[in-house]
Amino acid sequence: MKEVFISHRTEDSEYADHLISFMTMCGVPSDVIFCSSLPGNDASKVISSEIKSALISSKFNIIVLLLPSMIALLDK
Repeated sequence: MKEVFISHRTEDSEYADHLISFMTMCGVPSDVIFCSSLPGNDASKVISSEIKSALISSKFNIIVLLLPSMIALLDK
């Protein structure tokens, strides 16, 4: 069971990657993190049963949703 579920828009994958890196640097084992953009977890058209299962069984759900105005602030 994955304890952390991370979902994001395709456009925000870079930020999700940074979040995963930060979490692993802080001691969260990468094998407890499920990220919707990892290979085999393509949710661009249909949400797979694996994604649904990870979402239901995870202890923490993180949604990465950045608006263009927020990204402009981060890039400064």
